[in-house]
Amino acid sequence: MLTDMKKILFLLAAGLFGSCSAQTTAADEVLLVKTPSKVSLFLPCAGHEARYIRVDMDYFLNPAKCTRLWRLTRAYDVERTGDYTFQNRLSKEFVYPGEWECAFMQLKEGRRMPDFTGGFHGYEELSEVSLLLDGEPQDLARVGNGVGREVKFRQKSQMYEYGTDRPIAGHIKELTFSTGGIEIVQQVTWLEEVEVDNMKLAMLPIARSLNDGTQITDRLVMDDSERVYDVSRSDRTLSVEGRDVRKVRIWGRESGLFAEVEVDYEPWMPENRFFCSMYTPQDGYNKLYFDYCGNRVVSRGEVWKSEARYRLGIFEKQERR
Repeated sequence: MLTDMKKILFLLAAGLFGSCSAQTTAADEVLLVKTPSKVSLFLPCAGHEARYIRVDMDYFLNPAKCTRLWRLTRAYDVERTGDYTFQNRLSKEFVYPGEWECAFMQLKEGRRMPDFTGGFHGYEELSEVSLLLDGEPQDLARVGNGVGREVKFRQKSQMYEYGTDRPIAGHIKELTFSTGGIEIVQQVTWLEEVEVDNMKLAMLPIARSLNDGTQITDRLVMDDSERVYDVSRSDRTLSVEGRDVRKVRIWGRESGLFAEVEVDYEPWMPENRFFCSMYTPQDGYNKLYFDYCGNRVVSRGEVWKSEARYRLGIFEKQERR
C-alpha cells in the first residue's frame, strides 16, 4: 500500500497526471465563451480526447452589500460536442461557487465582524476591469468566443469595512488561464490601520461528493510529504492542516479528477496556515483554505502580495487507479 502511495505521489510531482493541457487539435490553446455576466474558460485535458475542464468567472452586482465584481465560481468536467459547445459529464459542477481568491475577517474593538469581507462575502466593488485573449482586448459587455494560448483577466477594486461603504483596502487581482492551469497574482494595499483576524488569499471549494453519491475527492497530500490523508468522508477527529504549506494536492480515485494549489506570498507571514474543511457533511466539499496570516494589526500603506497556481485535471487513463 505504501509503495502504491509513493507511486501516486511521484506521478503527481512529475506532472504525469492529465493536467489541463491538450494533446488533440488544441495542443496549446484554451477556449473562451463569454456573455456580459459570465466568462467560461475551457482547458483541454491530456490523454482524454474532447475532455475539458470548464472554469467560470461570473459578474456579481448587489448594491445592498456594496458588491460589484467578477470572481471565479465553478468548475465542471465536460466533453466537447462542437466548436464551442460542451456537455457536462457529471450531474453538476465539481468545484462549488464559494470564494477562491480573497477574503478577510476584520476585528473591531476585539470582536469579529458578522462575516468575511471580499468576493463571495461582498463589500467589494471594482473600479477597473479588462480581459485579453492573446493580448487582444475583449469587450466584457458583448457576447463572444475565441481560441488562444492565453487569457488574461485583471480587476482593480476597493474592499470595504463589513456592513459599510468605507474603503479599508485596495485589491488588484490578475488571472492568467492557459493549458498550464490558472495563475492568480494578487495585491492588497491597506488604506488605514485595521485589525485582521485572518486573511485568505487562496482557496478551492472542491467537492468531496455530489448529491447523487458520486465521490469526487478522497485523498490529499501536503507538499512532498509521504502521508496521504483519507478525506473521503466528514471526520471531525481528523486534522488536515499545517504551517508553511506551499502546495496541496487532492484527488479522487473513483472520479479520476484532481486539483493542485501552490502558493507563494510577499512577505511570508510566520502565522500562515493551510487546512482542509471536511468536517461538515452537509457542505459536501473538501474546501482547501490557505490562511495568509493570523491575527495582526496592519498599518496604513502596508502591502500584501500573493501568487497562487491552480491545476485542475484528470488522471492519465493508464494511471487512474
